[in-house]
Amino acid sequence: MKNSHYFINDSSLSSQKKRLDVSILGASFVFHTDLGIFSKDRIDQGTLVLLKSLKIEENKSILDMGCGYGVIGVYLKKLYPNCKVTMVDVVDRALALAKENSIVNNIKDVEIINSNFFEKLNENKFDYIISNPPIRIGKIKLFEFYASAKNHLNENGKFVIVVRKDQGALSHIKNLENIYKIINVLDKDYGYWVIESCI
Repeated sequence: MKNSHYFINDSSLSSQKKRLDVSILGASFVFHTDLGIFSKDRIDQGTLVLLKSLKIEENKSILDMGCGYGVIGVYLKKLYPNCKVTMVDVVDRALALAKENSIVNNIKDVEIINSNFFEKLNENKFDYIISNPPIRIGKIKLFEFYASAKNHLNENGKFVIVVRKDQGALSHIKNLENIYKIINVLDKDYGYWVIESCI
């Protein structure tokens, strides 16, 4: 079977869709996944640790950056229906699945955008930017993303990511400390660290 990076568009990749019936923190969801998409066979453990740690205020704006097939955005919109949720990815197949999964889970009023990080978001700002970042793109690009995120946060906004300890969570924290005023580790579980950065 041909391999493909989950952060790169690959129009030659065949399709083999799969349905996941899952419970996330007591709430039931259906997600359709496909080849070439991150964590296509199960909800990624890091995403579950991230979602468990989040406490979102009502009526806020949320950006799910690198949304994949939409787990974070769909979950948060279902849990916080009064929040404005935007999902962004650069992979067409991921975005189509995120849209499909929003419909399947009866999630309405979400915005789904094809963008390479913040490239097409213009001056849009959010109260929360949340991401299970694509570690495989390398630290240089990831750290550029972390710096750019600050420019897209509203006053008192929060940037929340999840990184495995053995994938360099401490070095990610060190980098974030050069950009943001306050860094909090919200949770450590299954080897994943949830890191919150505040401006």
